[in-house]
Amino acid sequence: AFQGPLGRGRVGLGHRRLAILDLSLAGHQPMPSADGRYWITFNGEVYNYVELRRELETRGYEFRGGSDTEVILAAYDRWGPDCQLRFNGMWAFAIWDRQERALFLSRDRWGVKPLLYAPTPERFAFASELKAFLHLEGFQARENSTALGSILEDVFSLEASEECLLQGIKRLPAGHCMRVDTRGERISRWWNTLDHLVAVPRTLKEQADEFRRLFFDSCRLRLRSDVPLATSLSGGLDSSSVLCALGEIH
Repeated sequence: AFQGPLGRGRVGLGHRRLAILDLSLAGHQPMPSADGRYWITFNGEVYNYVELRRELETRGYEFRGGSDTEVILAAYDRWGPDCQLRFNGMWAFAIWDRQERALFLSRDRWGVKPLLYAPTPERFAFASELKAFLHLEGFQARENSTALGSILEDVFSLEASEECLLQGIKRLPAGHCMRVDTRGERISRWWNTLDHLVAVPRTLKEQADEFRRLFFDSCRLRLRSDVPLATSLSGGLDSSSVLCALGEIH
C-alpha cells in the first residue's frame, strides 16, 4: 500500500506465504532483487521458471535460491512488462521499483489469481482478498448494490468487470497490468487470446496427438514442487485424466 503522496509517501508490502518452491529463507517474501532496486510480493506459480532461469543465467543473472519468485524479479529486470508474455502460470504480483518509485501490478491471462485494489487521493492499497481491506485505517465496508444485483443474476458476472462487492474496491481484470506512480494509475491489457491463436492440425489424429502432448506437458510442469504432491479425484473425466497422466509421467 502507498501511504501519502506517491512521490514522497511510504510504501509497505506484506505477505503470508504458502511455500511450495524453495522452503528456505531465500524463498521468503516480500523479496528484493539482487541489486535491491525491486521488491516483489507474489501469489501463484510460474511453472516454466526452470527454463526461464536457465535463459537468464546465460545473460549473466545469478540466483540466491530456487524459487520462481526470484525468477520473476530477474525476468522483470531483463524484459520489463514484456516478461508477462514469457510466463506459463497463474499469478497476481506486485513489483515496487525503488529507483522510479513506481508500482507494477500484474494478473495472469485468465484471472486465476485475484488482484484487488482501493485507490484514494491519500492512499493506494491492493490485496488478494477483500477482507484485507477491512484492516485499513479509515476504510468503511459498504456493500456495492450494483455488484450484488449482478452476482445474483450471474455468479460469474463480476469477473468480467472492475466491480467488487464492497464500495471503493476495484478488480484488476484478467490479462491486464497496472502501473502506479506520481502520475496516477494506468491500466493496460497485456494479453489478448486472439493475438496468440495457433494453427490447428487438420486431421483428427493430429489434433488428438497435439492435445495429448500439450496435456502431458502441462501436467509435467505442475509436478515441480519442494513439498509432497497430491491430486483430487471428483470421479469426472478431467480429474481422472490428470491422475492417469501423472501416473504415466512419474
